[in-house]
Amino acid sequence: RDIFVSKCSLCHGVRADGNGVRSKGLSGKAADFTSPDWRARVTPEYLFRIVSEGKRGTSMPAWPTLSDADKWDVIAYVLSVSEGDE
Repeated sequence: RDIFVSKCSLCHGVRADGNGVRSKGLSGKAADFTSPDWRARVTPEYLFRIVSEGKRGTSMPAWPTLSDADKWDVIAYVLSVSEGDE
């Protein structure tokens, strides 16, 4: 959660609902990690690729400065939020 808050919450929101303070200026809506529909469309491996490489055609950047372990921690956090385990 700490990594998410420091690196992701400006766009994705502190509540991980896609309503961060920077979300209004993005090309496309920031993902709402609390949404069951979002959770149904993703896999941990897909999320690892997005965090590692960014998402082409959107404002989602790559995060090469995060270690693989930190990326997996962030992914575990956002998946837990979508399951209501926050």
